[in-house]
Amino acid sequence: VPELFVIIRGIGIAVRAISLVFVLLGILIYVGAIGFRVLLEATSLGQLRFQTVTQAMGTLLVDCALSGTKGGPLMREAYDEHPIFSLLFFCYAMLANVTMM
Repeated sequence: VPELFVIIRGIGIAVRAISLVFVLLGILIYVGAIGFRVLLEATSLGQLRFQTVTQAMGTLLVDCALSGTKGGPLMREAYDEHPIFSLLFFCYAMLANVTMM
């Protein structure tokens, strides 16, 4: 029975660490969504993928943080608008992926 308590305590510690990562990633996605929503407001990419903050959050979560391509296609689309936008998406993708590590 003491072994079971050790396992349960370890699971509790792991859940606490993983929940902290989720909170940090959620904050990063929310702040990034607001920033990219405002920044890309007058562009075709902004009209397509960043019309609302919730749509921007979904784009950043699916296309940058969780995607196997790590935001590559999104960076290419942003590069067509302006190279600075592509650089900002690259920085965001790097920060989101380092947060998930």
